[in-house]
Amino acid sequence: MEDVLEVYLRPRNSKMPLVCLDEASKQLVAETRKSIAVEPGKPKRVDAEYRRCGPPAFL
Repeated sequence: MEDVLEVYLRPRNSKMPLVCLDEASKQLVAETRKSIAVEPGKPKRVDAEYRRCGPPAFL
């Protein structure tokens, strides 16, 4: 863990930028029904049902 933390203590170098990534998994989803049109001044209503489109691969 200390080796990783030392990376953040290094001075900034424009030739070797520090890039941080989130390792959390993400999932693509699509709505199964269209959202309901609303009256002016009221919040948009969206159904909680969705269709799974699989996990993307970020490389």
